[in-house]
Amino acid sequence: MKPRFLIITCSILWLAASLYAQGDANTPTPQQIHEELKAIRALLEQQENKVNRLLRIAQPYLAELEAKADQKEKQKKEDVALKMQEVLRRTNILFTSKLMFVPRSHTVMLAYSDNTIRFFDVNTAEEVNKSVRLDSIANCLAVTADGATLFAGTDKGFVYAWKNGSDTCIKIADSNGWSVDSLAVSPDGARLAWATNGGYRANSQWEEPNESCCVINLKNNKKLFGYSAGRSDYQGVSFSTDSRVLALVKDRCVDLIDANTGKVILSLEASAYKSGPLSVVCGPTENLVAIGYGPYHIGLWNAATGMMTKLLPAHDNWVVSLCVSPDGTRLVSSAGDSTASVWDIKSGTEIGRIRFGDSDSYDCDSYVNSVSISSDGQLLAIGRNNEWVICRMPCVMPAQ
Repeated sequence: MKPRFLIITCSILWLAASLYAQGDANTPTPQQIHEELKAIRALLEQQENKVNRLLRIAQPYLAELEAKADQKEKQKKEDVALKMQEVLRRTNILFTSKLMFVPRSHTVMLAYSDNTIRFFDVNTAEEVNKSVRLDSIANCLAVTADGATLFAGTDKGFVYAWKNGSDTCIKIADSNGWSVDSLAVSPDGARLAWATNGGYRANSQWEEPNESCCVINLKNNKKLFGYSAGRSDYQGVSFSTDSRVLALVKDRCVDLIDANTGKVILSLEASAYKSGPLSVVCGPTENLVAIGYGPYHIGLWNAATGMMTKLLPAHDNWVVSLCVSPDGTRLVSSAGDSTASVWDIKSGTEIGRIRFGDSDSYDCDSYVNSVSISSDGQLLAIGRNNEWVICRMPCVMPAQ
């Protein structure tokens, strides 16, 4: 409302009051009314000056704020439209965010901060089997395709293996004190790859070992070859479905390595992404290799040609975990923006999403560090610190 209009309004009100109160000894004089109106006008002008000053200061940012508000509104509508059907949700302050479905079952294995691996049957919503106790917190998990043998890499630098249903594990690899951050077992069950991201040493300086990735023969737990990895604190290794190729996250690319000899076959490098790759997974069809990047996107690559076939503008923060459905039609991604998404690989369309909370701030709790699909392709497990969710996998819609 304009100040002049307020002054006129106040004048009329005072005049009406004056006429109404004729004969009253307390009726203000015209001079008093004039002084009151002057004071009101001065106050209104003062407030108007403050508002104008704030508008001048905020003017350069108004367009950006409006754009952010529009984006937030669009995001909320998308979240509603893409929301997946939840089967169950559990909150536990000991859960570290790392989980994985045990193949040929609806059992999820989960890493806890009390150094245990626990198992949960999704169908009964009950904990099953005996928990497995390790030397320290498990940073990563893996399991053979038949679900018979399970693996965990720990914060103290060991890799453990145990049979499904047993609570007794054995140490099969030692990284000489470097935290084991990534694990992958070949689909034929013959090899295991582990990688470390390095760490802060006694001098408070960040250090990395010369050999930060190792592939071992699971028949005798002997080393086949070693390699220098890149950032491995997320999902740094993945085997192809024929077990012949290991995809390894490097500083600026993903190397495709012959799993028998350790020889580099191809390097998949996207020069536009200076922050480099963070996560990788090999798909079961069409030589698919999906790579999650620091600048929030996902590249779909053809391992036979070494070419990127699609770029998905997927998230608002680092893409840290990936998995592909058994039929090769859907890709699941999760990131540091509190979300996990399901993608139709053929079209590149997002067909499902879950968002944890609605905070705009990015911290350790906003990172959704684990996604895993059941071997029948029906269920999706998603984990972040202290919380995990099981959802129905959305279906790919037939082309019109």
